Amino acid sequence: MPELSKYTTILGDNIEIQLYPLETVIAEKLQTIIDKAEITSRMKDFYDIHIIIKNKSSEIDIDKLRKACLLTFKYRNTNISKDEAINVIKLIGDNDRILRSWDNYRNKNKYVENVEFDYIVKVISNLIDEVL
Repeated sequence: MPELSKYTTILGDNIEIQLYPLETVIAEKLQTIIDKAEITSRMKDFYDIHIIIKNKSSEIDIDKLRKACLLTFKYRNTNISKDEAINVIKLIGDNDRILRSWDNYRNKNKYVENVEFDYIVKVISNLIDEVL
């Protein structure tokens, strides 16, 4: 459920808005990546997990993230072990079609141009190891 959060706009204004907790966002994106596996076309989910962890890691409550993953995976009927999930991420990282999709995503989105997919695969594998 969204929570009331303080947010600073690019103009420096402080406002309060309803946002989903970071833990929920990460859990939902992680579940989607694992569920779609090698048929995924959602490169933004990979980038989003990477950038949230890079920029907001100090704000992420690992216990809440574990619980969010447990609940999200259960609600979406995704029954998978940690080892199986890590294996899925490795298969994704080795998939030529996905690697081409990542290159296309990087070419269309300049803010991603310096992010290598193998790095994101490592970030997500580490995340799985910590929370599943």
